[in-house]
Amino acid sequence: MRERDEGLAMIPWFDLERFIREKVTRRERSLLAEDFARYDTELHARIDGCRVLVIGGAGSIGSHYIKALLRFEVAKLVVVDISENGLTELVRDLRSAGTYRIPREFVTYPVNFGDRVFAKLFAAHGPFDIVANFAAHKHVRSEKDIFSIEAMVENNVLRARGLLDLLVQAPPQHFFCVSTDKAANPVNIMGASKKLMEELILAYADVLPIKTARFANVAFSNGSLPQGWLERLAKRQPWSCPLGIRRFFVSPIESGELCLMASIMGESGDIVFPKLVAERDMIPFEQVARDLLAALGMEAEVCRSEEEALLRPPSGRNGECKNGRGAETGCARDMRWESAREEPGDGPGRPLSGRNGECKKREGRARGSQGDEVRGREAECPGGERFYPHLCDHWVVTKSGRNGECKKRDAWPVYFFESDTSGEKPYEEFYTPGEVLDLDRFVNLGVVKNAPRRSLAEIDGIFASLRKLFASANVTKADVVHVLKDYLPNFEHIETGKSLDQKM
Repeated sequence: MRERDEGLAMIPWFDLERFIREKVTRRERSLLAEDFARYDTELHARIDGCRVLVIGGAGSIGSHYIKALLRFEVAKLVVVDISENGLTELVRDLRSAGTYRIPREFVTYPVNFGDRVFAKLFAAHGPFDIVANFAAHKHVRSEKDIFSIEAMVENNVLRARGLLDLLVQAPPQHFFCVSTDKAANPVNIMGASKKLMEELILAYADVLPIKTARFANVAFSNGSLPQGWLERLAKRQPWSCPLGIRRFFVSPIESGELCLMASIMGESGDIVFPKLVAERDMIPFEQVARDLLAALGMEAEVCRSEEEALLRPPSGRNGECKNGRGAETGCARDMRWESAREEPGDGPGRPLSGRNGECKKREGRARGSQGDEVRGREAECPGGERFYPHLCDHWVVTKSGRNGECKKRDAWPVYFFESDTSGEKPYEEFYTPGEVLDLDRFVNLGVVKNAPRRSLAEIDGIFASLRKLFASANVTKADVVHVLKDYLPNFEHIETGKSLDQKM
């Protein structure tokens, strides 16, 4: 028997989208399926033949917005993002999928939308019919010190003014800028900056067709905690997970669809949000962590501290069995695929070339060197054996003794901790008391209709105050919070003196 290979070799065999549907969003169909069906004709009328600019298009939400967009016949697509590698992967992904309607005019630029070169390419490629901006600092951890705070406010708010002034010169038919649920009664500077962004763009709602959206956590998006767990698996590092933090989740696909529906079918000044119910749809991070480990054939090895987690190697290869026999795990290199079966709704099967044969789908049949037959993902076989993906470069067989049952599966060290970092809101909300809601226009989306619209003069006043602060050599985080609170009365900053950068 050999040690497991490092890396996320299980990922080609692990259906992450399926896991998100079954364990995170718990929706078999997209949240937006009924709304897309209802507005199909109108969406085609408003999108087909359009020239589109997407800013921040290489990120999780921006890239899925593009994928939703390319179900339609756009005439031109220009994508801007500061991540050169992200843009490269976006192009490879779109062209390799073979399912998207990529226009002849499709170009990407690794450019910051606040730089002068952006204004040049905007003039050269424009005018645009649809402009969507996803460029933002999105993490609460960005308020760790005054330098990260300044960069976040600059990106989320101040640069947006320059973009809006460009758009006024060549108005699109639709303009969308993404917000966050954390803009509703903000408790951190990131949320406050997005609330300020909302008020900035809404100040232009009479001259530009402005739409925005507040929505939930995007499951396994870039930089998210669940995505970080997959990274920890790849690097054979322990996990950390907060207790008592419950969140709404949408899938990456749903995030793109939500933003597309808001950007095209929303009215100027709309703030769109998903109709999710706390009792039904909000789940704790701890549950996601345990469900993910179970889906990978493991369980959590609970640790009392980060130090303990770091001392425990993530292997847990030998489990205890009720009959006294040890559990044995090995790599199924000698397994050969014999047949495959289709599952309803999975679409056409595509050949997958494995180390030891080919199968149309992962749910196939394999036979070991000793004649032990294994069927399907985590299907039980005669002799008490299971067959499931794990941390090796192919499928894994776990033997628990011919008729014995294991008390536990492979374990991964996890430190579950009580959240104590600044700006951490224990719950989520999409709107606040006093906001007027339209819950009838969409099936599964709601709309805030009476968001405050301040004058540009008033907004320029807060911008001037912020720039003055950042120009000072002695500015502190508390100074920024004070200025923002004067402008945003419902901003109640949670300060503990601790940052997520101090944790694993």
